[in-house]
Amino acid sequence: MGTKAPLQLLIFGSWLVAFGAAALLEYAPNASLWFPPAAVTFAAVMVLGLRALPVLWLGCLVVTLLADQIYQRGLAWPELLLAGLAFAITHTLAYAAVALVLRSRDDVLSPGAYRGNVTLFLMGGMLATGLSSALGGLSLAATGMTEFRELPALIPTWWIGDYAGLVTVAPLFAVLLTQLAEALEVTPRKRLEPLLGPRPWHALWPGAALKLLGLAALTLTILAIAVVFAAPFVLVLLLLACLPVQLWIARNESPLVTLLGVFGFTLLLAIATSATGLREQAPTLQFMVISVAIGSYLDLAADRRTERDTARP
Repeated sequence: MGTKAPLQLLIFGSWLVAFGAAALLEYAPNASLWFPPAAVTFAAVMVLGLRALPVLWLGCLVVTLLADQIYQRGLAWPELLLAGLAFAITHTLAYAAVALVLRSRDDVLSPGAYRGNVTLFLMGGMLATGLSSALGGLSLAATGMTEFRELPALIPTWWIGDYAGLVTVAPLFAVLLTQLAEALEVTPRKRLEPLLGPRPWHALWPGAALKLLGLAALTLTILAIAVVFAAPFVLVLLLLACLPVQLWIARNESPLVTLLGVFGFTLLLAIATSATGLREQAPTLQFMVISVAIGSYLDLAADRRTERDTARP
């Protein structure tokens, strides 16, 4: 059965909302702590394959038109359409190349395959975000939406922001998309079935929810201390305190709770970077976001290996 309209609307709406979140939480022009549209694109192609591309292209075109209005570039319609087409191709090409490989893998429920999927996601995602940033920057310069002299500073900023958005949002969005697809009787490839975990959404309360709230409270407390006392070095405590808590959640709760913890931690830091005096600390906060995400996924993979070894006779 083909992909149904509600599923396509969800992808389109999620892509626009993700772009809006990145734009609203910018700490400098064209620079945000994360770029969640990269996650939406990656997850949509991984779950639905090439069926997701047309609506993703439409999203790229729409935000190109919006960006022209926001930054008042004043490009003519032919230039805008060309820029939107270039962005759509370079953006989806980079992420689809890795997502389709991950989608095609077999035996995803075995511990070894699960660890391989995690490695492919993390390493392949790094290459995909780098390629997308480089090609995207070059296409914008070629179509007149930016200057070539701005690319040496722009591309690395986009790269780390895209990767932060990818590793923190893509797995959770893929879970949501998979569940909706199954509810609509659209059969997805179950690439992230291991990340669903043994417990459904209603089982998050109360134990797991309290742990997630505790992580959020700890994060906000340390951020408040850093802002009130104007002491950026306090942010080191953020990683030292929150990473062990998140890894403890990953080890003792379902993978779904782990994904929610990573997403919540990232969202709080993105908001704080935009709304407070922490803009100059954005690279440090991005490093923390990526570290927490990677550490959590590797911990999940290690936990699967322990389960396999324990099950051996």
